[in-house]
This record gives sequence, C-alpha cells and structure tokens, in this order.
Amino acid sequence: RRIPVHASLTLDFARQYQLYDSLEIRPDSIWISGLKEIIDTIAFVNTEKKAIRNLATNYTVVLGLQTPKTNPAVTLSSDSITVTLNVEKFTEADIEVPVGLYAGGKEVSYRTFPDKVKLTCRIAMRDYKRLDQSLFYVAVDYETAAKSGNNRVNVEVKRKPRFARIVRIEPEKVEFLILK
Repeated sequence: RRIPVHASLTLDFARQYQLYDSLEIRPDSIWISGLKEIIDTIAFVNTEKKAIRNLATNYTVVLGLQTPKTNPAVTLSSDSITVTLNVEKFTEADIEVPVGLYAGGKEVSYRTFPDKVKLTCRIAMRDYKRLDQSLFYVAVDYETAAKSGNNRVNVEVKRKPRFARIVRIEPEKVEFLILK
C-alpha cells in the first residue's frame, strides 16, 4: 500500500526571508508492506526530526524515515527522502485598488466612500515588478450590506494573485450608497 510522507521540520528564517512555495518532498509517498491488518492502520510515515535555523537561501536536506514500530515489523520501500525548500527574500508593498460591489448578478448603481482602499501585501522580491492593480478585485457584498442596515461594511478581497499575501486593508470598512 502507498502512504504519504510527512516531513518533521522546524524552520526558522533569517529576517525578511520565508518559503517561496510549499516544501518539495521526493518521493512524497512510499510503499509499505507487511501484514494487511497492520499496514491498514498506518496513515502516513514521518521523517526524522530536523531543525533548520536562519534560512536565507534555498536548502536541500536528506531525511531518514521513521519505520513505524509494529509487531511484526513492516517494510518501507525507501529509507530516506529529499526535501527541497525554495527560500526567497520578501518585502511589503502597498497598492491602491478601487472598491467594487458584489451584487450576485443584480444590476445595482452604487458609490463607496472612499472609492479606493490601500492593500499592504507581503511579496517575494522576484515578484515585485509583477504587482499590478488589475490583478486584484476588492468589493463589498451587497446582500450583507442590505441585511445589516449599516452603511459601513467590510471590504473583502475577491481576487488576488497567488504570489501576494494580503497583510492589511486600509480602511477595512467603507461607507456605501445605493443610487436610485
């Protein structure tokens, strides 16, 4: 039976650095063999524990697998895996984005105050030049606003690029007016 491998890593990054994308584990699953009633109870296998400190560059490490302690013993198709970490320097960037109104297909004339919000994003240095206002869509929800009876509503990020993580929205709430 094939089971996934879980990497037991503790990561500590240098200032302004973090993972660019997810861990790459090769192989990400292994074959386990033994008595059916024993291997059916094993959902995954862990690697040995490893702490990596002050990460500021890409890093590759070979980790041994911990064979589950069973009686009788089970056999794993591999005794180690390779983990690759893509590390990148990150910065914060501000971008102004117009506020839309999500009305679920209804035709609604509206106005928001302010009409733009400032998004603070955490972004990898290599993606900084790709940052563009057109990649984002922020809106207030018409149904939520109408039900609340309040003219100040939360701004929601409806679309953003995968490479940007929103840290802050300023202001978090805007006033809106439905125009008749």
